[in-house]
Amino acid sequence: MRREVRDALEIIAWGLIGFSILIILLKWLGIIHSPELVLESLLAGLVFGFVSMKVEIREMKVKLELIWLDFKKRKNCNDD
Repeated sequence: MRREVRDALEIIAWGLIGFSILIILLKWLGIIHSPELVLESLLAGLVFGFVSMKVEIREMKVKLELIWLDFKKRKNCNDD
């Protein structure tokens, strides 16, 4: 499951990078005029959301690993 989550987050990250490059290119070519502020703020919000989500997932992963190690220790102590 960890691999699927990592792969999904990687696909989303590459999509965001591609989207931002496309927006910058369209802005540079002059195709996008007025809505660029809305798109830039939307993109910034999405990037911030994904970064904060990645931090929370990392914290949850550490907590789950600690709980699992504690569970294994307690199980081994009870078996002896």
